[in-house]
Amino acid sequence: SDRQENAEVKMPDFPDSLGDYSFDGGNTVYVAGKDDSGNTLGKWDDLHAVYKNEDGDIVNLTLSYNLSDDENRTPTESRTIDGITVNFNYDEYLIRPDENEPLEASVQERKENDDHFFVSYGGEKVTYFFSNASFIKDGVRYLIFTNDDVSADDLFKMAEELIEQ
Repeated sequence: SDRQENAEVKMPDFPDSLGDYSFDGGNTVYVAGKDDSGNTLGKWDDLHAVYKNEDGDIVNLTLSYNLSDDENRTPTESRTIDGITVNFNYDEYLIRPDENEPLEASVQERKENDDHFFVSYGGEKVTYFFSNASFIKDGVRYLIFTNDDVSADDLFKMAEELIEQ
């Protein structure tokens, strides 16, 4: 197989819990990185887990051998935990049904200048928010993310649990 294998790096086990969220299942995701022209840059396997709390809120955790942080943007907040930089991002997504419909000037200006505002097409007009914390430890990239109402402090605490395990 031409999938990326790294004999020196061992993927850690998923913890039974993250904060007050309990492990609810996981799977392997087969990924092929592509450039803007559609050329495959590499293939690798990510591990993905879902954690739920008693209210049914969900936090996702992805572990990846792909260390590239494909975001050339300033994080919403950064903290150093045990010498590891954890980046937190709070992003807003505006969904529009028709990509041919022009955006209002204020929306277009924000799309061009706000690293944490995105416009997507193909659904009813809605806005949703996406929070994530990411870091690299022992050759593995960790990404904790959610669409539910989870605070930056809670995501940083989850990152700290993972860093200390």
